[in-house]
Amino acid sequence: MSFALLNVSPTFLNVIEIIMLVLIVVAAAVLTIAVLLQKSKGQGMSSAISGTSSETYYGKGKGGSREKKLNKLTMVLAIFFAVVVLAFCIIQPFKARLDLGNTEDLITATAADTTTAAPETTKAPTATTAPTTTAAPAQGETPTTTA
Repeated sequence: MSFALLNVSPTFLNVIEIIMLVLIVVAAAVLTIAVLLQKSKGQGMSSAISGTSSETYYGKGKGGSREKKLNKLTMVLAIFFAVVVLAFCIIQPFKARLDLGNTEDLITATAADTTTAAPETTKAPTATTAPTTTAAPAQGETPTTTA
């Protein structure tokens, strides 16, 4: 289905495009902050090698609600970000078609512009003959030449 069939103006698509770009930037910033606020799930290589763990059975449930909310927020933001980027990518070809207008006319005009005649060859310059003088000038006169 084409947006041209729905009589959507290019200015409306420009507004939608700007709104989507703002949503993408905001979602990316909030998603980055949400990921950075999360605690790491593992203890790193030092605990794997030494075999120690700071978590115990009694301390495991504490603070889980904040972690669960942050995980859920991260998941929702990631899905929202992916959907907005996908919608933005779907709208772009339709917007380009509306901006260009009738692409068949554009292709025909471009093909006509590129088919030009071969450049004309220039003729080699002809040899010129040396000027001839008729008679030796008298003293004080300048010689006359004819081409």
